[in-house]
Amino acid sequence: GFDFLIKICLFFGFLLAIPVIMYNIIRFVSPAVPQHIIIKTSKIIVYSISLAIMGAGFAYFVSLPAALHFLNNFSTSQIKSLISAQEYFNFVMIYIAGFALLFQMPLLIAFINKVTPLKPMLLMKKQKIIILVSFIIAAVLTPTPDPINQTLMAVPIIALYQTSIGTVWYENRRQNNKRSKNKSSFIAEPINA
Repeated sequence: GFDFLIKICLFFGFLLAIPVIMYNIIRFVSPAVPQHIIIKTSKIIVYSISLAIMGAGFAYFVSLPAALHFLNNFSTSQIKSLISAQEYFNFVMIYIAGFALLFQMPLLIAFINKVTPLKPMLLMKKQKIIILVSFIIAAVLTPTPDPINQTLMAVPIIALYQTSIGTVWYENRRQNNKRSKNKSSFIAEPINA
């Protein structure tokens, strides 16, 4: 029982630490980023917390019940699974933590776009590879071998990638509009001789 309580505390501590970990990773990389790029850390923490909560919520309310239903189908009147609270918690912990980390993808791609501007069309061309890789990652990370749970884990990866492409497109368009506005205001100013 004591070991079980310690694991619960460590797990929830990890979930609460994901935004701090993301913040420290970004701060560690920030000296390599040019000075004109400003990263608002409070926004990053809020986005990271929101994404982690969305990932944990998706895992707990959508994906985990399907996985448990699939695993429960193997029980018959002669065969009953004897799962301990420790094994069940380990299963749930890995599942939720994996989704909480996985949902950080748009934030990471947005940060990469700040450092090195990405082209949305190039990201769209890589979509076939992302779909294949997402199903491979889902096959490795899901503890059940069925295709339903694999699909339940792969679809959010693909959706998060699409969200990341939309974020990159929006941010690049906003930056282009800002640059064109600055150029037009520079051209419009009269030159005093």
